[in-house]
Amino acid sequence: MRDSIGSIFKFTLSFKPDVDNFDEGELTDFRSCESEEDIKTAVNDYFNSKDSNITFSNDTLKWAKAVLDKGSNTLRDFGIAFYAEYSTKVSVPIYSDQNYIQLKRWKYADCNPKAYAKSYAAKILAGIKKDTEKYKLYSFFKAMHLSGNTSLDYSFMGKDVSEVAHDYLWRESKKEERHIRKKHKWSNFWNRTTKKMKRMRHNMTDVNGRYERGIIQRDLAKTFTAREGFLEKKEEIRILTGGEEGKTVSFDDFLISLKKTSGSFPDEAGDGFKTLLKNIYDSLNNEDKETSSTLSIKTFEKLNKLLSNKNSSS
Repeated sequence: MRDSIGSIFKFTLSFKPDVDNFDEGELTDFRSCESEEDIKTAVNDYFNSKDSNITFSNDTLKWAKAVLDKGSNTLRDFGIAFYAEYSTKVSVPIYSDQNYIQLKRWKYADCNPKAYAKSYAAKILAGIKKDTEKYKLYSFFKAMHLSGNTSLDYSFMGKDVSEVAHDYLWRESKKEERHIRKKHKWSNFWNRTTKKMKRMRHNMTDVNGRYERGIIQRDLAKTFTAREGFLEKKEEIRILTGGEEGKTVSFDDFLISLKKTSGSFPDEAGDGFKTLLKNIYDSLNNEDKETSSTLSIKTFEKLNKLLSNKNSSS
């Protein structure tokens, strides 16, 4: 789970979510931050607060679950909205494309794709702001990106904006082409103007961020597939220990419970394996030894690794 969500957010502190109840409570709200400086100050306070690793871990899962449920177009909207606010931080491929530049230079399309893209992006941003939940998700996304706490591929932003500018210039160029064919037949015949326009239009950079957004969506999905696997394994371990809710299981009780559920295991595994189990058991704190829903990810990873190794060697 850490690996998949870690491809989206950077965890300089430990990843320690409440896997069972991460979605309780609200996502941390950064909507009140009006400037980049405000955002960086708020994020700094956020990470300096008590138990910030737990808060951030839970927030990233809340964000991931909501975005996954809303679909890939949500990321497209977030990227284009970010362009509306921070266009200089987004690289738009088509703006450096020579065919795009020539179409503009020779007035083969009397329009301003950059201005259109900015206007389009502003409308997307305005729509997001009208939706409370989506605005909170976008604000969290923006805050973490601007503060350097994300690790995802942000090229989808510029590519999606590029598609907006490309499609607009394409439409305007087609209009101009029809106008030239109708009003300037002879000059078009001698200068081959519309043929040049068509060639440039078809050779323009035509990209979007669908592929990159798809990868992010798959990583989001993997996060919750891993979570389901974790919960299943955690329940297996709880059953193995035979413990009651909140009861601290002693090492001897743990071994007895394993024997109950697995027959001769772990007696026949040998003293070496038993010693290894004891070393891991001793490394856990009291909370980790409880069989309640607070069983930690660390406990799961350590015990499940041992159980998996034992099963594969049987």
